[in-house]
Amino acid sequence: MDAVTRSAEPEQRLTDALRARATGAGRVDINGRPVVRTTHDDRAAKLALLVALGLGVLVGVLLAVISLLSPGTLPTLG
Repeated sequence: MDAVTRSAEPEQRLTDALRARATGAGRVDINGRPVVRTTHDDRAAKLALLVALGLGVLVGVLLAVISLLSPGTLPTLG
């Protein structure tokens, strides 16, 4: 059974090392201090960007429809 334990130990060490790398554990910055990963909820920012994108698309489509249905209504640029 000792051979099985010896072969399982490197696999366990590799698993632990990969898990630590994936979570960012053990990383240090230039000054040697550990890097702290901040986890914050950015749903509000994503929602704001999505709303801005939706409004931009809506305004663009509205201007295109106005331009197609009644030519000359919108002022010319340039």
